Amino acid sequence: MSQSGIYSSIENTAALAQFDNHSIIAGALAIMVAAFTGVTTFLNPNEKASAHQNVGNKYNALRNKARTFYNLDTLIEGSEQGLIEQLKALGKQRDELNEGSPPISDWAYKKAQKFIVHKQLQRQKISPSKV
Repeated sequence: MSQSGIYSSIENTAALAQFDNHSIIAGALAIMVAAFTGVTTFLNPNEKASAHQNVGNKYNALRNKARTFYNLDTLIEGSEQGLIEQLKALGKQRDELNEGSPPISDWAYKKAQKFIVHKQLQRQKISPSKV
């Protein structure tokens, strides 16, 4: 918690002893707000969200490059060696992204995994090959 948050909490606690029920409720709310502010400052969710979004955008760009490689470059490129070099470059870029990515919490990973499995099952049920 920041120093100003600590002072604010101390002042609010002192004020609680001098006032009626409405002031006590207001003081308690002020203490909770100060504590919440300290926690959010420590956790810094905006910075974490921004880091994850940036890495997500880089993975999306890599996916687009891989799609272009698969759909176009493999048809146009004449040399196997050229294709191998391109594929190695894409693999290297993926490895660099994996190393520089912020970690994902276990609960977020499990939630995303559950969502993906659910979506895959839905696709299988309405797949044109099943109709």
